[in-house]
Amino acid sequence: MAGRRVTIDEVASASNASAAAVSLALRNKPGVSRETRVRILAAAHALGYKGTIRAGRDETTALRNVALVFRTWNEGPERSSPAVNPFYSWVLTGIQEAGNDAAMNLLLGTIPVDALNTPIEFPKAMLGQKLDGVLLVGPHRSTTVDRVIDTLGNPRPPVILVDASDQGHGLDSVSSDNVGGGYLATKSLIDAGHRRIAWVGPLDAMDRNFQQRLSGFRQALADHDLSPAAINDHTEPQRWHRGLDEVLSRATATFCGNDSTAVAMLAECSRRRIAVPEHHSIIGFDDTLQARDAIPSLSTIAVDKLSLGRLSIQALEYRIRWPESAPVATTLQPRLVARESVNDVNGNGEVRASL
Repeated sequence: MAGRRVTIDEVASASNASAAAVSLALRNKPGVSRETRVRILAAAHALGYKGTIRAGRDETTALRNVALVFRTWNEGPERSSPAVNPFYSWVLTGIQEAGNDAAMNLLLGTIPVDALNTPIEFPKAMLGQKLDGVLLVGPHRSTTVDRVIDTLGNPRPPVILVDASDQGHGLDSVSSDNVGGGYLATKSLIDAGHRRIAWVGPLDAMDRNFQQRLSGFRQALADHDLSPAAINDHTEPQRWHRGLDEVLSRATATFCGNDSTAVAMLAECSRRRIAVPEHHSIIGFDDTLQARDAIPSLSTIAVDKLSLGRLSIQALEYRIRWPESAPVATTLQPRLVARESVNDVNGNGEVRASL
């Protein structure tokens, strides 16, 4: 669609919705179901729609321009499309819900990153314009945050980190307790009788969310006088498949860094004819629709994704009103969702079903 603007009619056709519904969704007006709104936003992002997506019902109130910048992967179907990401689509929905009465223009942009979380592109034009606030979504590198701050210039509008913790920049943040969630996931496996537990997920220290979940995993094992049965980095296909041999031979259970990795683990076990949870237990992290729809359904650590979005708007409103206040870190507590992918085992750690 390069060289011309994508129209509302094109978004309507791609999302199987009426032009009126598209107009309501893009202006964040009532009268459109949540499912339809998410589908329309996904189509708008995929087509490269350049219009403004508004949050705010009061047409007489002066609009605030807020840059909503998501981290996206450089490859795959989720590139530049946070609205179709199984995690961030709900964060986006929460931002829109909370902004409904806030008279905001949400200017959507992305920072595509590679496997090492290094930016491939950067929205200089968006961040270089006059803004009333920035919501920077995702666990970016510290150097990426530095670049955002530099691009915004001085005086700088408020920047809120969403699904990320501050790395010494003195910024407000809204995040989930990843260390506590990693601990909770691992302890739930220990409580189910497992003593040989593996980690499968990214090992790159530049992605702080996964680093923190891995830290919680290690701490829970240490508190119970256990060591990791195996550690496997799933970000490189060859290492992932070689490492799974070690994971499945040494461990009776695996904590995966997120639900996407856990679903891939379920598929690999199915391919190898390893029954889950009878022969191997798996727990994920995030509680996305992937976890609920998996076969067997995936036990996971639930992150309140809608609240991440809603609270980020509240944090921005607070910072705009009281700019001299001390930085605020808001941390959401995750919870365990037990489903079908974890099996209780005997007290000595042996699986009830023979391998």
